[in-house]
Amino acid sequence: MTGFLQSFSSRSILSDRSTTSVASSTAFSAVELGMLGCIEGAHSIIALLAEHSKPSPPADNLTGSIPDAIHFMYESTEQEITRIPSGVGKLDNAGLDSLEQKLNDQLPYLADGVDVVNGNEKDYETLYAWIQELETEDAWLLDVTTGYSAMRLSSGLAGLLNLALHLQKPNAVADQIMSRIAGRIHANQQAEYLARIRPAWSKYFVSGWLRDKLGLSQAADSSELSEYGRMIHDTTKKRLEQGGPLKPVDEYKDKSMQEMLAELDRNTVPYKDSFEEWGKDWDDDDDEAAAAGQNTILRNPATPTQIATAEETIGRPLPDDLKQFYALTNGTRPVVEHYPGFHAIKALLLPVESLFWEDEEYMHHYTLDLLPGTRRELPIEIEWPGIEGGAIAMYEHEGQGTDYVWYVTSELVAKARKLLEEAYEAATANDKKYLDSLVQEYHGSWDKLKDLKGCWYQQQWGDPDSMIVFHDFRAFLSTVVSSSVLEENKSPIKMPKD
Repeated sequence: MTGFLQSFSSRSILSDRSTTSVASSTAFSAVELGMLGCIEGAHSIIALLAEHSKPSPPADNLTGSIPDAIHFMYESTEQEITRIPSGVGKLDNAGLDSLEQKLNDQLPYLADGVDVVNGNEKDYETLYAWIQELETEDAWLLDVTTGYSAMRLSSGLAGLLNLALHLQKPNAVADQIMSRIAGRIHANQQAEYLARIRPAWSKYFVSGWLRDKLGLSQAADSSELSEYGRMIHDTTKKRLEQGGPLKPVDEYKDKSMQEMLAELDRNTVPYKDSFEEWGKDWDDDDDEAAAAGQNTILRNPATPTQIATAEETIGRPLPDDLKQFYALTNGTRPVVEHYPGFHAIKALLLPVESLFWEDEEYMHHYTLDLLPGTRRELPIEIEWPGIEGGAIAMYEHEGQGTDYVWYVTSELVAKARKLLEEAYEAATANDKKYLDSLVQEYHGSWDKLKDLKGCWYQQQWGDPDSMIVFHDFRAFLSTVVSSSVLEENKSPIKMPKD
């Protein structure tokens, strides 16, 4: 989700396997809270990350994900300065000066030759003229949440504010620049670049100026802001203390397949009017439910004959839990898939007659990685096997937007497992402990991995690092349902409507 104080997602935090990614998202939310004068909330989050941080391995060094700008918050809040959490480090004046120089030097895309660190009146006038020219050329792109033009203006305004404050321009001049920034606070990178401006912390952030400018001056607004900070703290604490990500298969472990389908139906139906913009049809067949005008993504159950015909056409038996799914509904209409800030409509659960056998020649670019997403962190190298032997396919080809879903053979699973076992036997004692933890995370235990026959494999087109392995169809269905859940935006700052 883009925009100021919009990037924190409880569901994403709880399901993210990377603790450094969790720390990075949470820490910048703390910086944003500090920019709104919510110092206690920001400090509690930073202290939480420091408490759970370890020097090594790098994946556990959470304080390394805290933005340097947090030092300016502590500097600007005298009653907090002695409470900088251990591991974050307290900077003296020389250290703060050096940090300010570094962060301002890193402001990108500025006019050539402009010095926003030790600049003079000429630098100010040059940058001011550059911003005016930019606003004339790309006016309609300047305040959007993505894009190069918006990012350039974000950097330019932050640099101009820094020069105005260091050159001790009249308050009205600096306030006018800051008002322009506040009016586009959701623009691409504006908050991040603004946080680097050291003198802005005392003048505009800790003082409450920015909070008031954004319409959060009432007592109820301050209470909502504090509550939002507590939510970020408590969610992050839960994720760090639960020892790993929350998986959809665990999230829905107590739900029957019927209950999961009912939830998926409830989550998708409100988006039926957006099917067309995603190239999907709501009334896409002669199904009796559609003919009767029923408002549902579910279809009539597949008949035993339909299932048997599909197996004969494919030349392989379908997994038992997949046949249980088809006995409830012969696939579904396209379903909603939520991401922070937007949604998509995808055809993920196809009718049984749409299944087909994928020859290996279309799959050889991908590998069956039993520990997906860990390639860069593995202590040993494992050459996972290519997707060979073919597979049962359940997907619609959509070019570069395709999500391949395959049920791969037991022979391929056995080959990949053997390679993992051989690597494990050759590993050191410490590396074995780490591999044990990964097997526990991805498969539950070595025994469950050894019992695994065929498995489901999801892969985004052209992205070898995006794969997911599911032990069974229920696990895949759990992910589809979990992705359909709309998370309420609890930020007290609401994005402007288009």
